[in-house]
Amino acid sequence: MASYLISQHGFEPLFITKTIPTPSVEKSADDAHIPSSDSNGTLHTNQTFASAEGLVDFVTKRWRSRWVTTNIWDESVLEVLLRRPFFILVSIDAPVSLRWQRFRDR
Repeated sequence: MASYLISQHGFEPLFITKTIPTPSVEKSADDAHIPSSDSNGTLHTNQTFASAEGLVDFVTKRWRSRWVTTNIWDESVLEVLLRRPFFILVSIDAPVSLRWQRFRDR
């Protein structure tokens, strides 16, 4: 979804530095990467923040721009982001059998 928003709708990716280790059962999913350029080769800014608060401060000053992040590591990050009325959380799910197959393939 993030890649689609970046390449098709001009969203800019934002990143939050992860401060807690990834559980070993999730390590294979932790390698996911969002491209920093769209299909036309247009480079995007890669803003990285040390905390969710830093990201929110940055985005609040630029709230009319289009931003996307997939770095919601835990509920504390989500709580910070939910304080802003322009934040939308999108959750995409697949059937359990498909998720299990993908996990086994990784």
